[in-house]
Amino acid sequence: MLEITPKLDNQSEKPLYVQLYDYIKQEIKMGNLTPDIKLPSKRRLAAHLSLSQNTIEAAYEQLIAEGYLLSIPRKGYYVCELDQNLADSNGQQSANFIKEKPYQDPKFLYDFTQIGVDARSFPFGVFRKLTNDILRSENDRLLKLGHPQGDYDFRKAIAKYLYESRGVCCSPSQMIIGAGTQYLIRLLFQLLQEGIFAVEDPGYHRRHVAFEKWERVKMIPLDQEGMMVSRLEESGANIAFVTPSHQFPCGMIMPISRRMQLLHWANMGEGRYIIEDDYDSEFRYSGKPIPALQGLDTNEKVVYMGTFSKALLPSLRVSYMVLPKPLIEIYQNEYFFYAQTVSRMDQDLLRRFLEEGHWEKQISKMRVIYHKKRDILVTEIMKQFPDSAEIIGQDSGLHVLVRVNNGMTEQELIDQAGRFHSKVYPLFAYGSHDNKTVLLGYASLSEAEIHDAVKMLAEAWF
Repeated sequence: MLEITPKLDNQSEKPLYVQLYDYIKQEIKMGNLTPDIKLPSKRRLAAHLSLSQNTIEAAYEQLIAEGYLLSIPRKGYYVCELDQNLADSNGQQSANFIKEKPYQDPKFLYDFTQIGVDARSFPFGVFRKLTNDILRSENDRLLKLGHPQGDYDFRKAIAKYLYESRGVCCSPSQMIIGAGTQYLIRLLFQLLQEGIFAVEDPGYHRRHVAFEKWERVKMIPLDQEGMMVSRLEESGANIAFVTPSHQFPCGMIMPISRRMQLLHWANMGEGRYIIEDDYDSEFRYSGKPIPALQGLDTNEKVVYMGTFSKALLPSLRVSYMVLPKPLIEIYQNEYFFYAQTVSRMDQDLLRRFLEEGHWEKQISKMRVIYHKKRDILVTEIMKQFPDSAEIIGQDSGLHVLVRVNNGMTEQELIDQAGRFHSKVYPLFAYGSHDNKTVLLGYASLSEAEIHDAVKMLAEAWF
């Protein structure tokens, strides 16, 4: 039940009902009392503040008269939606009022985002059962702060999975759990303070690393096999960020020959490291699996990063990284005081999800679902504009690139799609100089929505 506790001055010349009126009005303007919230009854507030009901009624009636409150018979008093014309006596709105910035634009019927998942296939029943099992009084250890690197048993379960699925060789003690990949990258910046960072251009990490370390960032171009090692050698960098399993955003898969060249580069210099972001390696639709770079590394040169966001639940914000021995020693000696950023309940939930086989079943199911969605998207694009589009990067991941040959620029393609209630995504944010290609993610759209959405794009662009 909402309580209102203003500071009222019995010695003031201003009547108590006016003081109460001023207080409630200000709280509404500042957004502390939001629209449709129910205020205490006159009787309840009078008892709480030790005032007469007549005082409360006078304040409420004035607020009703000015449009701040609504009185509903037999229900009570409710805060009204604040009219933007309601202003202070000087004609200015309260300086503390800040309009909420929307996170998503509701005008789009179809959103080709690459960060979504198929919500219809999320294992709610399994999560509900595991959550109920975890939230028991005998499991009170989860209420206490855990290990800074993450709970050992959770790290052990991840290490087992990575070895079996990606060929990653590590001990749980090499692993750090964190609330999202960006958090772990910031931690890496601290471990690699003297580094000169090379990033894929275009690439996912380009903007983030450049924002943090602009003066020490080298942009390395790509060819059909990924980051060009010859250009990396010329750059003078000693830290290379790569997404070899599915380069973002261009979609190429780095072949074993290029991976070995990259490892050779790392082995040829003191203090050189490769940061391998294996963000969506679970979803590969053609060709034989290629081991992770970390599994090919014999000289402690690769930092391996992964996440549960792409395959399971973006909002869970659980990622992990495997550090080579020199870096984990720096972390444990200098940064071990950092508290773990992922709740122990989430860690225990995911540990059991892994250990009991639910993760493997979910990945197998989603691989089939996303493969089918990918096929539908590609088929519809070729059907709707067969001679006017080139599809890039369709062999892996949860998005494709579409180069549209209709004379429009990238921004014109985005704007025109928006007029037809469809949201597609640019490449320029990742450093691309291709001015006629857009990104289409398909994970969060249903099969029927993919059909309709591509038809909508065809209307927009042709």
